[in-house]
Amino acid sequence: MTESVVTLAHLARFLIVDLTDPNSVPHEVASLVPHCIVPVQPLLQAGTTAEYSLFQDLRRRYHWVLPTHQYQSVAHLLAAMQEQVIAPAEEKARELE
Repeated sequence: MTESVVTLAHLARFLIVDLTDPNSVPHEVASLVPHCIVPVQPLLQAGTTAEYSLFQDLRRRYHWVLPTHQYQSVAHLLAAMQEQVIAPAEEKARELE
């Protein structure tokens, strides 16, 4: 599974990672961030869980890990998707080119 995620990440312009119900997502992201220089935009539904603590370290060490965008509901996330999720990831992608 990890190899598939890493392969796809290398093909992506940016990654959007929802950490609300992470399962294995933190492990996958921690495996690929040091080796795959593409913007990573973490998401977290407000009031559900705390941010995965490793993301603070990843953000300090790898400038392509963006600040976590917190959203209130799926409707709120969809309304803000272009401006607050995709636009910052695109801006970082252009910066990395």
